[in-house]
Amino acid sequence: MDSEVGPQDKEATMGGTRNSPTLSQASQLFHLSKSSPFSHTANARETLSPGPTPPPEKLPIRRKEAASDTSNSTSDSAGSVFGTDTGSSGSPCSPRSITPHDPTGDFVVPPHAIVLASPTIEGLAEAIQQLKDRFALSKLPKSQYLHVIRLDQALIKRLEDEPDIFRGVRATISHQQAEILYKIMPGLQHEQMIGSFAMCLTEHLVAMGLSHRRGDFMSRQSVRTAGRYCSKEPDWWFGPNNILIDGGGDGDASLILEVGLSEPSGQLKADARWWHSNTGGGTKLVVLIHASHEPIWTVDVEVWSEVDNPRPGAKTREHPAKIMQCTQRAHFENGVVHGGPLTLDFEVLMRRPPRNSHEANVVLDHHDLFCICAEKK
Repeated sequence: MDSEVGPQDKEATMGGTRNSPTLSQASQLFHLSKSSPFSHTANARETLSPGPTPPPEKLPIRRKEAASDTSNSTSDSAGSVFGTDTGSSGSPCSPRSITPHDPTGDFVVPPHAIVLASPTIEGLAEAIQQLKDRFALSKLPKSQYLHVIRLDQALIKRLEDEPDIFRGVRATISHQQAEILYKIMPGLQHEQMIGSFAMCLTEHLVAMGLSHRRGDFMSRQSVRTAGRYCSKEPDWWFGPNNILIDGGGDGDASLILEVGLSEPSGQLKADARWWHSNTGGGTKLVVLIHASHEPIWTVDVEVWSEVDNPRPGAKTREHPAKIMQCTQRAHFENGVVHGGPLTLDFEVLMRRPPRNSHEANVVLDHHDLFCICAEKK
């Protein structure tokens, strides 16, 4: 995996210290058993906590856009974290899943996320490893989420400064609340779907005469991007090379890929909207791949593009002129691709018009989609 280099905000600071559990305590709190991985209560999230801790202090945050912070105080987030009601719909976009000081809903926590409070670095590493071990215990693995709350100031600074400290995870960091949502993915299936998509797109561009080696385009995994209320890592990031080295753009990806395995589709849709709104419209193309084993292997591939906002009214940040919307979709089931092909706009990908007759929109045909969606054994 390439080194994560992105416009991450490193200047957020936190005051105060908290007592954190030892590694042995964390291991006891986060113990896995094959018969019952975690204790459950009806409609409740799995919660790991070493005991009462004070509420988190207010955290200053640098925003991607120059906007004033209207929040003047920070309340304890335990109500939303430890609440047993996820809403009648159970939607990951329900109000209880939104951090109190994030009115945009950028920091979305799925209702099945496991909660870990005030961990040490050793305890956090143990928790992530335990969730990775779940994949080995299950014949039908799915993405796991770990919601880490009440982070110590030294720990969150270390996690920001060392983005590669935990392999095989994606992080969304809420700076104001000192919280992190980790997404832990089933390694082989998840990574091969990302690799297959990247290979198909690259092959089409190479056939047009473009070259990664010549610096026509670049792609990476887990490039952390700072947003208005939180920072986020995608599964895969693509853009023309000059957006970083020649001043030809603002550094935001042209295309983002997000992959989910047996997780709420609403989580991925929220991701698509996040990338558009938090890059000021710089990222205009997001591809979502949602796969599930239940009851059989199926995959939905969606292309989200920037479109005019159909809602009337004055255009503001909360009511922008342009929004992200699913504009194309393909479905894979029983080894057959339904729908498609899917077209990726060349000018959006490369941020320039075609220069010759070879350069054109990238068309992912049924063969490409089969390679991307086929289950990896």
